[in-house]
Amino acid sequence: MRRKISFILLVSFVLVMASTAYAKESAVLQYKFEKNKPLRYRLDMGSKATFSMPDGNVQNLNMKTYIELSQELIEKKADGSYRLAISIDKANQIVNGVSQPLQNMPPTLVTMLANGQISGTAAATPTPGAQQLQMIFPVKAISEGESWIQEQKLEHPLPLLTKTKYTLVKMDSPFPGYTNPVIQIKNRMKLANAETQTNEKVSSETRGNLWFDAKRGCIVRSKAHSKFSFDLPINIPGMVPEGATVQVKMELQIEISLMD
Repeated sequence: MRRKISFILLVSFVLVMASTAYAKESAVLQYKFEKNKPLRYRLDMGSKATFSMPDGNVQNLNMKTYIELSQELIEKKADGSYRLAISIDKANQIVNGVSQPLQNMPPTLVTMLANGQISGTAAATPTPGAQQLQMIFPVKAISEGESWIQEQKLEHPLPLLTKTKYTLVKMDSPFPGYTNPVIQIKNRMKLANAETQTNEKVSSETRGNLWFDAKRGCIVRSKAHSKFSFDLPINIPGMVPEGATVQVKMELQIEISLMD
């Protein structure tokens, strides 16, 4: 009887240890900001667009944008939210090989919850790249392999509602040239509505990866590649037939890197 009890206890111990060994590590992902320690980012954006005109003419537009921007803590509120100033420190844009100056813009003032949810903004013009810097995390802890959905209004190149699925790929992964381990997250964006407000059909595909330092509470790098295809109506009475459209195909690549 003693041997039987000992054997049962041994099996139970092994099962408990096995379940512990295979338990998934989880974490609550939150942004963290400190006074007088702004986060500085570099944003590289490249786009290629092809416009097919009703008369058969084809025009190409290649654009590269380089922006250095910073997020600086103004105030941490009692509810745990942050009041931030997002500023452009440097910017340059090249359109079809020609450098074009970007106009100066006032800082964007943002109120943000720790999970990245924006509760308010104040700026004459939205800061480019600000939206890509603040993806929204679940409020609960998440583990490797878990996913969540984020809906968002896309303004460029068209006003559309998007639905992005994020999946936590790996916890505590080393990142080349960076001290702390990071969390890798992949994303795939689809359109929640596949047509514009004026009923033009749109096809779109976006895939990307994001690396987040949970200890420091900031994005280390974010990369995404998007493809869009849609028709734009042309309304020039007497010059083009009624109902004529321009076929547009566009590829967009965005990379955001933390500047330490």
